[in-house]
Amino acid sequence: MVIRRHVAALAALVLLGTSTALFAQDPPKLAKDEERELKAISGAMGNAQDGKAVTNAIGLTWLRDDALQAQGANTVMAFQVGVDPAKVQGGKVYLFWRVLPAAVPGDKKKPAVVFEKFSTYDVAAGATEVRIPRLFLGPIGAVDVFIGATSPGDGKTKVAPSVLRHTVNVPNLERGDFLVSNAYLFRGKKYTTALGPTDFFDHPYGSPDEEELPLDEPVYAQGEPLQLNGFVFNATGPVTCEYVATALAADGEKEAKKWAPTDINAKTSPGIPGSSGIPLSGLTAGRYRLDIKLTDKGSGKSISRSFPFQIAK
Repeated sequence: MVIRRHVAALAALVLLGTSTALFAQDPPKLAKDEERELKAISGAMGNAQDGKAVTNAIGLTWLRDDALQAQGANTVMAFQVGVDPAKVQGGKVYLFWRVLPAAVPGDKKKPAVVFEKFSTYDVAAGATEVRIPRLFLGPIGAVDVFIGATSPGDGKTKVAPSVLRHTVNVPNLERGDFLVSNAYLFRGKKYTTALGPTDFFDHPYGSPDEEELPLDEPVYAQGEPLQLNGFVFNATGPVTCEYVATALAADGEKEAKKWAPTDINAKTSPGIPGSSGIPLSGLTAGRYRLDIKLTDKGSGKSISRSFPFQIAK
């Protein structure tokens, strides 16, 4: 199995010592249409924070969140939200997200905003699925992430802002429990131009040269390798990585392939094996599940994850 240190775009920026300054930068000046939409979304988000009813006109859904990097007492978190492309009018989504400390029952104090940002996303013509990746910087512990989104409309009908609230448990990546994050199957897509210093806000998944968005159940062609991303944190010793492919059929499950265990030094190379490709030779067409088990030899703790995939006929 090929092992490659998968370096996220943000990781590269942290190594350069620029990420803290980037988070502290003043937000860019918005165009008039962006200012208008931000005002509308902010009003709807304020209603949601006050417990008032809000709409979800464009089918806004929370898909996943992933811890990327420690930033002192905070952690940089990537996340993905989805919208229904059939409900997006005008080919663009205006997105605003705000992070607050998780609500405490009975506490009437207005919480201070931890992080907030506005951006836009262009929806490709004919898209059947829209997954929007973004990130935030949050303190360790539970936080409430409010996402607001709308689209320009068709010139006649105004699209009401959609608001979604999701609680995220932000982990401690330096002194917490043994954990694996950013674990998913992907199929890399090279950027036409490498990411710039501030582009990672809108492209948190991947490297400076390649977008690597999570896939729910990818279908691989015969001979195509599977690509797996993932990082381990807080290991106290070498980490043993064990991978097994299980065939899923109507008559039950059966182990189809088992790779030799691999040890990694998580202190120097926390990326788990697989980002450069795991060969699927010997597997026939059908549905499978990749089961992985990561064991910290220092603490004896283990973490298991499973990822469904298919091989085409």
